Amino acid sequence: MTTLNTASPVQIQIQNIFGVRSQLDSSLFFCDEHTVIYPAGNQFVLANVETKIQRIFRCNELDHIDWILVHTNAAIVAVVASGMNADKQNTTISFYDLHSNIGKRKRMFELRDTAITITSMAFSHDAKHLVVLECGNREYTLSLWLWQKSRIVATLKLGQAEGVTILSQVLFHSHDNNLLSIVGKRYCRLIRHLDGNLRIQSSSAKLDQYDFISHAWYDSSRFIAGTSNGYICILFNGDVQTEIDVIEAREKQPLTTIPRTTSINSSLVRTSTTRAPSNQQEHVDTSRSTGEDVTSIVIVNKGFFCLVGGRRLCLFTKIADSWDFAKTREYVIPANDMSSGRSTVSFSSGSLDLNEKQQLQANHLMWKVVVSPREEHVLVLSSKQQIYSVSDMTKDQTAESKDPFQLELIFNSFHQLSIRGLDIAVQKPLFISSGDDHTVRLWNYETSVIEQMRLYNEPVYGISIHPSGHQLVVAFASKVSLLNVLIDGFATVKEYPIHAAHEVKFSNGGQLFAVIDANIIQIISPVYLKVIHRMNHGQTV
Repeated sequence: MTTLNTASPVQIQIQNIFGVRSQLDSSLFFCDEHTVIYPAGNQFVLANVETKIQRIFRCNELDHIDWILVHTNAAIVAVVASGMNADKQNTTISFYDLHSNIGKRKRMFELRDTAITITSMAFSHDAKHLVVLECGNREYTLSLWLWQKSRIVATLKLGQAEGVTILSQVLFHSHDNNLLSIVGKRYCRLIRHLDGNLRIQSSSAKLDQYDFISHAWYDSSRFIAGTSNGYICILFNGDVQTEIDVIEAREKQPLTTIPRTTSINSSLVRTSTTRAPSNQQEHVDTSRSTGEDVTSIVIVNKGFFCLVGGRRLCLFTKIADSWDFAKTREYVIPANDMSSGRSTVSFSSGSLDLNEKQQLQANHLMWKVVVSPREEHVLVLSSKQQIYSVSDMTKDQTAESKDPFQLELIFNSFHQLSIRGLDIAVQKPLFISSGDDHTVRLWNYETSVIEQMRLYNEPVYGISIHPSGHQLVVAFASKVSLLNVLIDGFATVKEYPIHAAHEVKFSNGGQLFAVIDANIIQIISPVYLKVIHRMNHGQTV
């Protein structure tokens, strides 16, 4: 009689995640003064910006994500997802705890029994109410929820009858749960919740020249709004009180009949994209920068941060005894945006020419700004899956200085596109990765930092690391390269004229490596640097 050895299942736990999912511009929030939360794959990562320690929990809704919203003081994250049920395309919202029992779902309910398009969402200041602005069938629906009871309190339809063409954002008043503000194209209104109804407050303001795409409450009676063509407006009870032009050398427009003051910050650089013509299709995506958009307005103690065209982060400070603001600081993504601020990284751009480098930089945009509760940390999420931090906050930018400050990576430099190759060393705590961003990156999984990185001017199809961690085999479109891993970078040992090899692999002991060349497997010695055997397949491997 034989007995079967039944081994207990091994539980695998995620130790660290290298990367951030930034397809949504609402993907980065502060949980407390030193902890940020962001999605990565189908996990949420809570990362300490000082110690770099991560806490991770799985969220199934991230596979069908539509929107993410975090209330810092209440320590909850709301996740909107569509198509979670295979039988019907419904839209659900789930709320997860970020404080006492991290990752525990506190509540889940259905927003709609069909798929919807979320334009904007916001929590009230005490986190008791949730407002959802959704778009569909040429009109918008504004819904006010008591989310802890899964109960809808009031709804309001907004369409052409109310003068609505495109809406961009809805927010609660900073202290009043029953007062909301909503902005859009030629539209800015205050909405009052009264006796179970949402009522639009009348306004005589003429806003035909404004395309508001973002706003934030500054105090109890004023909020700051950004437009799609480079203006910042300070509004008092829905009327434009002050207008700030953030585009350099713009020709002055004739004043309208709206009483306002205008200040021009000439130190900002003009961008080339102009406002879309008025006859363009109305329902367009206003959530992404077009070159002059003023987005992601965040109020701080002495003023506010905002993004201009997705390429500049500007800090405006309030001028004493007035409602005008002056730009005191400006930040940009560094030209070498793949360097890391916290590890000894070797960066090499290969043979990239100047035009290619400029093209890479031009496509890299800032999407969102977040500020910690006590304003000790200011972080920026970019379109290429990077998280940057603002430094030297105590140093003002002088009038003579025309060069903006540069942002710094707060964590590692993450892959900017899909990861195609991955391999791990045996004798050292190292692993290697390659991606569609044409980079090869060497990571240390014990210290959670990137050790080496190199950018190439051609696709990287496959990669393998020697068990000792001292050598790499990299398959490019034009060749296969054997590289030595040095302290300050990668050094080429030999190049083999094998084109577009999609698979390379070191042997267990590292004495050999194999390369797939169409229907041929070539076995190569990294010691003698020559092919020692070829094996033929009948068809492509």
